[in-house]
Amino acid sequence: AKGAVHAWTRTAAGTWGADGVRVNAILPAMATPMYHEARARSSEEENTANYWRNLQSIALGQEYGDPETDLAPVMVFFASDASRFITGQLIPVDGGQTNVR
Repeated sequence: AKGAVHAWTRTAAGTWGADGVRVNAILPAMATPMYHEARARSSEEENTANYWRNLQSIALGQEYGDPETDLAPVMVFFASDASRFITGQLIPVDGGQTNVR
């Protein structure tokens, strides 16, 4: 599914660019309310396993980001004219989890 989103983003950007339409994909790793609820229901062993499986690879603090402070500004930027010359990009907003290992 991820590969399809990536391919579609680049294809749509190439197809619609002549019409002035920008297409980018934001790839977030955020601590949503559902994440916090699941973590509260999990045992200490499950939370420790989750840390080693997912969180320890996040370079900026070993924790998922906050949607309001970490993701929202990026979305506002891409919705604004400040990003007028950016298209076809995959933008990870994940504290380095994807690319820093």
